Amino acid sequence: MTPSNKGDFKVNTRPVDGAGWNDHFWHLNTARTATEPMQDRTRYDLRFRITPPEDGREPEPVTLASRALHHRSLLFTIRVGFIGERPASIWKFEGASPFARPHVANDYNRVQLDARGTATLTLRDVHGGLFNGFAWSWNA
Repeated sequence: MTPSNKGDFKVNTRPVDGAGWNDHFWHLNTARTATEPMQDRTRYDLRFRITPPEDGREPEPVTLASRALHHRSLLFTIRVGFIGERPASIWKFEGASPFARPHVANDYNRVQLDARGTATLTLRDVHGGLFNGFAWSWNA
């Protein structure tokens, strides 16, 4: 997990047994020397990239991209883009607990990627603590 160098965030990634990773985003001060709280009525770009391990190990397949906010947000957008191979199926979910995120696509949650291989979900008045995002399957 590598945050964009254009942003003011650092990411602490922690493994979660049987569930992949949990990424904690921390906002940096203007000098980029310490963390500080995010401010209300401010727009933040938490852009990041997921790349294969640098040590040459075979990466595990990634099948989920979701975010849970700590506090209410009036506008929330999550984009997932695929470079190269694209998943066979992709679906969205909104306001789910960590255990209620759907594991398969259906007629109500299926998403088509745009011409650039990107899926976008924009929500208004998102409450903290619940997950919003995308999941996908590489198998047809």
